[in-house]
Amino acid sequence: ALTTFALLAGGTTTTAEMQQITTGFGTAGYVLTSNGDSALPSFKINPAPLFINLQTSAYTVTSVDQLVLVDVSGGSLTISLPAAPAAGKVFTIKDTGSASVLKVITIDTVGGGGNIDGSSSRTIIVAYGAITVCFDGTSYNIINSYLV
Repeated sequence: ALTTFALLAGGTTTTAEMQQITTGFGTAGYVLTSNGDSALPSFKINPAPLFINLQTSAYTVTSVDQLVLVDVSGGSLTISLPAAPAAGKVFTIKDTGSASVLKVITIDTVGGGGNIDGSSSRTIIVAYGAITVCFDGTSYNIINSYLV
């Protein structure tokens, strides 16, 4: 019996000539994604367009954030990364001006969930500084930074 509205794909053998793609197919907005050779594709959440968030006060990054722009002209502040986002999730924190020469942007994790390249926090102390991190399932790894 076939599942209504599910897509058909080639089978795994000459006697099992077809199979259906049923994982996630009923969720609006999902896109069909390859899972590599010898694996049935599946429907997964559509990668969001770059989500830019401007912050002027302390902020906890959400799972949909990608680029968090920070204005510290009002004073130093802390940006907290989520404790356990999806593995592979990338976040960039960027100073938008020259005020961070006198005011600091501290980047930490919610509730100490993981660390950032072995430290509990990092700071941006230069004008227009930035840090890009990737969560590996346990902690954050710095991909690129201009911090000091």
